[in-house]
Amino acid sequence: MALNFNSLKKSSLEIILNDKRNTKLNIYTPSKKLLTEIVNVSRTLTDIENGESDIEDINTLYEICAKVMSRNKQNIHITGEKLESIFDMEDLVIFLQAYIEFVSEIQDSKNLKSRTIR
Repeated sequence: MALNFNSLKKSSLEIILNDKRNTKLNIYTPSKKLLTEIVNVSRTLTDIENGESDIEDINTLYEICAKVMSRNKQNIHITGEKLESIFDMEDLVIFLQAYIEFVSEIQDSKNLKSRTIR
């Protein structure tokens, strides 16, 4: 038996950007490093909701979302600058909530499978 990570079928979150091309992305789950950044940026979201953020916090939010979106099946690199031109703050929050829910569902399903195998 061989386990080839290049041919694994991985789950993805499909999104369609509201850019001129209606770019479709299938976004994969995050790496550990990126997940850590997402957890840290979630604190920034709380600050933004409480009106306690500054422009640096908002820039960080755009950059993290760009990194997340760049982990896509289509191999399209997304920049924070591109997101700034097509996403407002509400779009970012909606995206992050949907992505976190997607990652949680994947994690829950993987945990369920590993429990049933034992």
